[in-house]
Parts: sequence; structure tokens; C-alpha cells
Amino acid sequence: MKANVLEPDKFIAASDDAARFLRSMGHGPRLRILCLLLEEARSSGELARMLGMREAAASQQLALLRAERLIESAREGQYVIYKIANPAIAQIVGILRDTFCK
Repeated sequence: MKANVLEPDKFIAASDDAARFLRSMGHGPRLRILCLLLEEARSSGELARMLGMREAAASQQLALLRAERLIESAREGQYVIYKIANPAIAQIVGILRDTFCK
């Protein structure tokens, strides 16, 4: 019995999406941001303080993660709050955190 196999074009597109996701996470500061967002939604300033980064540097990484649709943002008063975009991303980041950050 064959496993569920995508059509070639869909398979290529899906694997390209997965590779883009892995490249986005393959950068230490971005992965640390995702790990912190597993716990709760946070502002860029809070993330910067927790990671010992300048806020401009944290904002740049957040913009890249948002462009890749790994995180989403919402304005709360004067702050922009970031959270992981979907449960599948949280699950993968959680596995990485549990495996490497015990």
C-alpha cells in the first residue's frame, strides 16, 4: 500500500515551504525568539530584554519571522505583541526546545 504522496508539483511546493521554514529557524536569535513565544505572546521590547539584544535587532528578526508567517502580531495599546502563528509551528519548536534545551 502506498503512503499518501502528493502530486509532483504539490510535493515540490510543500518541500520548498518546509525548507524555507527550516532556514528561518536555522538562526540562533530567531529560534530563541520562537522558544520564548512558546511560553506566551510578548512584545519586541520584552523579547529584546530577555535575549540581551537591542530592540532594533529583535524587531528585525521578528519582521523576518512574520514575513515567513511563523509568527503573527497584534497591536495592544502602544505595543505590538507577537505570538506563534499556528500550532504546527509551536509543536516543531517545542520538540526542538525539549530535545536541545533540557
